Amino acid sequence: MPYASLNGVELWYEQEGQGPPLILIAGFASDSVSWAPLVPALTTNFEVIRPDNRCAGRTKPGIPDTSVPLMASDILALMDRLRSSSADLAGHSMGGLVAMEVAQVAPERLRSMTLLASAPLSLPRTVEVFRTLGRIRAEARSDALWLRALYPWIFRSGFFDDPAAPATAAALAQAYPFAQSAAAMDAQLNALETYVPP
Repeated sequence: MPYASLNGVELWYEQEGQGPPLILIAGFASDSVSWAPLVPALTTNFEVIRPDNRCAGRTKPGIPDTSVPLMASDILALMDRLRSSSADLAGHSMGGLVAMEVAQVAPERLRSMTLLASAPLSLPRTVEVFRTLGRIRAEARSDALWLRALYPWIFRSGFFDDPAAPATAAALAQAYPFAQSAAAMDAQLNALETYVPP
């Protein structure tokens, strides 16, 4: 899939399917691949567009200036690039904040907005969880350890019924060639922590 040169970054995005544009915006520490399980069900009715946010996936540079308003500006610039006057937006977690920012600055560009595990709130608890995970990552110098500390926050209890599941998931995450670096994770978290919801 192509890169879009916009707003001082090379924004990577996936584009597939036919129909009205549906832009899926990934959450904190995630990228376009996080939506992959949903794509087959969506591409029969939508042109599905999945960008990698700043500081994630294949978007370059790895650590550009980053804020929620800048990421929202990237979405609007990508829509312009793709000649989409309007689109349906779905945002997960931090991606929901990006979608809400788009709705705030350009409501006429949205056909609809769906928020998943997101709300117009600043949650110090969430920031503290991610800051702590970042410290575990830095001090342990082991991606496996911080990933396994993350899993109780993001997976349902049934995930842990298989004792091998956490280690398997951590190994797959570590093998992913576009995994977010610790510095990029910190930059995204700074953007999340300083964002004031509309």
